[in-house]
Amino acid sequence: MALQQQLTLPGLQATPHHTPTWTQTINEYLAACGGAAHSVAAFKRDLKVLAELFPGRDPTTLTMNEARWAVGTVSQRVKAATAARRHGTWRAFYAWLVERGRITNSPFRFGFADMTPRLYRPPDYLSHEQGESLLAAAKADPRADFLIRLVLYTGMKSSEVARLRVQDMDALGNVVTVHGRRDRAVPVPADLFPAYDAFVEAALDGERPAPGDEAVPFSTRWMQKRVAEVAGQVEGDLGFAATLSTLRWTRAVWDLRNGVPADRVRVKLGYSEKSWELHAQRLLQPLVPHPLEGQMLSLN
Repeated sequence: MALQQQLTLPGLQATPHHTPTWTQTINEYLAACGGAAHSVAAFKRDLKVLAELFPGRDPTTLTMNEARWAVGTVSQRVKAATAARRHGTWRAFYAWLVERGRITNSPFRFGFADMTPRLYRPPDYLSHEQGESLLAAAKADPRADFLIRLVLYTGMKSSEVARLRVQDMDALGNVVTVHGRRDRAVPVPADLFPAYDAFVEAALDGERPAPGDEAVPFSTRWMQKRVAEVAGQVEGDLGFAATLSTLRWTRAVWDLRNGVPADRVRVKLGYSEKSWELHAQRLLQPLVPHPLEGQMLSLN
């Protein structure tokens, strides 16, 4: 049964004659946890997902196999970070049931990282031919051409593109300095810088930003739209809608397949060692083969 929009607080205990429902048990848990309203609302949403996977069940009867199935199911529907958060919420909920003496062992006592080799679906990424098709289509729009090359060469996040400053692009050293949680200098092909000159002409009417100014003084939404417009011309060949995130993962997959050590790819993408563990499992699991024999943009 689906959770009610507003949970009541009956405080029921399991007895031979009354089995607590999801709504009742979750409500008790939320009341016991307390916390800020937005946090309680987030817990409620995540627990509602679990309840709807097992309608009509006594929450205290879930097995570990069922818990693994639940994590696997949501991992196929949402982003890895969302699935990991839900697993954390469910695990805390069942730890509370253990503390209250409702159950002996939590069915969610396994770690989320233990599940990732099987559950993380590979991200969308471009093959060698698809990358060439996208770049060829982008030549007609200098705005998209620069953005596609920038992310495809560096693996930057869209938020990092927004933080890029003019002085971060070193044409003499063929290096772009990326500012994120971890600043890093990424080597790039020399053709990125003429592409930026064309971008300035097309998008900024030739008025080059001064040092210290944003190199791409537009919103992330604007950038995504430029890329989507070009990708739409070759989507029949892609099989999916290419975004800036697609280009970022393409950079990672190409580097790994071209023999770049995984730790160097981690540094290029700006991940900590801990967070990289999950993403590496996602990227290094068997993927749909793509013909990369051309070693396009290998940047080893």
